Amino acid sequence: MSHPISPRVPSVFVPVRDLKLATEWYANLLERHIVPREHEDGIYIFDFDGTEVILDSNAWGSPSTLMFDTKDIASAYDFCAGQRYDTLTDVFSDEYISVFTVNSKLICQAHRMPETAKSKPAHALLSKIGHVLIHTDTLNETVEWYET
Repeated sequence: MSHPISPRVPSVFVPVRDLKLATEWYANLLERHIVPREHEDGIYIFDFDGTEVILDSNAWGSPSTLMFDTKDIASAYDFCAGQRYDTLTDVFSDEYISVFTVNSKLICQAHRMPETAKSKPAHALLSKIGHVLIHTDTLNETVEWYET
């Protein structure tokens, strides 16, 4: 069986104090248009060719969080439940995602819509994310978690 957690990061959650100001700042920096959203749910999503930066005003005070991808949330959960992790939450599901956290890292299965025609190419700065910095107070445990 292949590993149930995909080796890609589909999203990075960035906690923000003021969603409107943060959205305007990122849009200006990255030369992106701000697209009005249907829901006022405290988040704004910038899509960078398959990797999203999610500005999240509901998580202010939390560190930025990576979300790992899976195509089978039950298999990913079973895999993590078989490991020796301190914290494993139950799976939460709604119409958009199924997600659980393991040691404060998100594992997510997005309920994706079929892909439509690609929009215009992204700004050169957005063509890929080269690095993501992760804060940790326990380097060895964090390295072991990511290696596993």
